[in-house]
Amino acid sequence: MVTRAKFVLPLTLLISLSAFAAESGRPIPRIERVGNQYRLLVDGQPFLMLGGQAHNSSANRAEDLQPFWKSVVGIHGNTAEVPLYWELIEPEAGKFDFHLIDEIVAGARRNGFRLVFLWFATWKNGNMDYTPEWLRVTALRTGTSSAPAAKRCGLSRPCAQRLATGTLRLSAR
Repeated sequence: MVTRAKFVLPLTLLISLSAFAAESGRPIPRIERVGNQYRLLVDGQPFLMLGGQAHNSSANRAEDLQPFWKSVVGIHGNTAEVPLYWELIEPEAGKFDFHLIDEIVAGARRNGFRLVFLWFATWKNGNMDYTPEWLRVTALRTGTSSAPAAKRCGLSRPCAQRLATGTLRLSAR
């Protein structure tokens, strides 16, 4: 269950985007190589992204994004980059809550922006701060994390093992 959970949400988002593109009759944005250069195509046309990025921890509630939308309008931007947090989307194992995503999409549409989601899930800035609590608790309870290191820094077993191995190698030098 824990391993499958890592893939469910990203796969769901990818399928949703593909379905939306098919339903709208518009192609999915892509990067195209032209000679020895690359360009971003949106709706089949070259697109220059003039974007603003919301602060990492500013998208917990739709209301918190109001100043961000205004700032992107103020810089004459055409694209908003907004973080999504796994812990808010799947607060309980297998139970998903997409209302925040719906509100973010509505906010971008109201302002005429393209939208880029920044996915914060298992690893950011050296910690698993955006990983759902249920996953961290399950990992510690079932022994899939390396206890005391994982408890101290909130890491899953593979990350804790890599950190410990790297630390041991450095101290041996």
